[in-house]
Order: sequence, then C-alpha cells, then structure tokens
Amino acid sequence: MSTTVVAYPLVSALVESEKILGPDRQWKSVNDTQARFLKEFFAESRREKLPEIESCVSWDAAEVSAFMAQRGFPLEIPPFPPQTFGAAGVLDLLVEWFEKGEVDTIKTGLIRRREFPAVQIWADHVVFFRAPGHKNPLACVKTKSGDEVYMTMLADPPAGFDLVANAQELSRNKRHTDEFSGLIFPMVDLDHLVDVDWLAGMETTEIHGQPSWIAKAYQRTRLRMNEFGARAESAAFEVLEGAAGSITVKPPHVIDRPFLIWFERQGLAKPLFVGHITEDDWRNPGTLA
Repeated sequence: MSTTVVAYPLVSALVESEKILGPDRQWKSVNDTQARFLKEFFAESRREKLPEIESCVSWDAAEVSAFMAQRGFPLEIPPFPPQTFGAAGVLDLLVEWFEKGEVDTIKTGLIRRREFPAVQIWADHVVFFRAPGHKNPLACVKTKSGDEVYMTMLADPPAGFDLVANAQELSRNKRHTDEFSGLIFPMVDLDHLVDVDWLAGMETTEIHGQPSWIAKAYQRTRLRMNEFGARAESAAFEVLEGAAGSITVKPPHVIDRPFLIWFERQGLAKPLFVGHITEDDWRNPGTLA
C-alpha cells in the first residue's frame, strides 16, 4: 500500500493557530514522533512561506469546514465545545513537465501479467543519478516552474519521517550518471486518509500562560500524475483545546515496481511532498484540475 508524508500542511496549521494562541508558541511533545516532528520539521519550516499553502483558524467549526470544502477537501466538522478551536493547512502544488510526455504502458509480472498506464519522457528533460548503497537509479524530471520531481524504485520503504530522511539522504549523496535515454513511469491517482493520531496531546501555553493542546488531528493527501505533470494536494486539520560521449543507443529506465517520489524546491528545508507509490494507485487520473 502506498504511503505519504507531507509535513507542510501540519506545520502551516500550527503556525496559523498562533493567531489565537499568540505568536511564537513553544510546543511540548508527549511522544517521540512529536519530538521528531518539532525538531526536524516545525523548527526548520515554520518561517518558510509557500504560495501553494493556505491556512485557516477559527472558533467556528462551520468556517473551518467551509475553508476545507472550498479547497476540495470536504469535512463535516461538528460545532466546537467551549475553549476549542480548529486550524487547517492546505497544500496544492501543481507542476507541469518541461515538455509533455508520451502516453505509454508498463507491464509487470512474469506469471500474472498486469498493464498500467504510463508516461515516457526523453532524456532531454530527465536527469539521472546514482546514490551509494541504493541499487536503483534516481530520475529527476524537469518542470516548467523549476521544482524538481525525483523518482526511484524502492521495495521496502521506511515508515513515517524515516521516509523523508531516506529521500533527503538520496538527494544529498546523488552522483550524475548517463545511462538512460529517458524515463517511463506509471501514471498515479492516489487519495489517502493519513493517520496523524501521533499529533494528539502535543501541548503549549497561550499568550496569557493558559495550557492548550491538540485534541485531534486529521490529514488527507492526493497525488495525481500523468503525461502533463503532477499535482500534489494535502489538507491537515487540527482541533485544539484549552485556552488551544559517442552516440549510442541507450535503453530507457522503466519504473515498474513500487517507487519513492519527492518534490524539492531550492531554499526549502524539507521536500514539499514525499511518497512511496505502489501498484494500487497506478492509474490514469484523467485530469490534474
């Protein structure tokens, strides 16, 4: 099953909550996952401004619900109890390939043959790398915006934030290679509810010193990828309580097994989107709109 880790909407929702709690709140973790999130993601990313991120905070559940629905993430939110408010962050990142790819097909399995819709992009618009200790090539697809979309086959992905660390390590240690004539990769249509229960219980104090904490957290993430480009969307919602050389014919590289994908932007501390995509989500999304 595919997995995704998209921290920026979670960070954005927390930062937005400071409009009620007061600026520059210091959060206290109650588990190891929260501690890692605060150290490796929140501390590094809270000051970064992304035009693809929108956020909202309100004491009125209907207002937060409308914000989510208007951005394609309908969520029925019951009225908040007293001293409770909601904060949301939504990432909507659309990248277009530098040149439109060609529609293709990927076939997998030797005994039980399966076919999946795919995209082929020639080497003029893909850069390939190798990384020590990683047997499969890394492909970096060029986009019109300058954002970089990396893909590499990965059979046994690490869980949680280790998936992000894996992507960053591969990117740091990559070395250019000139082995392939292009890239063929699956189309993707993914829509997942992401478990962020680990965020519940993280606490702070509001500007007057009264305790506030996260009571509930939800996240939904979508990734659509076809011959035109890729669109990564993720919405996070948090309920806060308290006060809250020679010419040769080279083969194309074919991604025909589960693969790691991440989006990088120069100047950002972390990848914008990281996912491990399995065959369950290899299908034509139809449109990125």
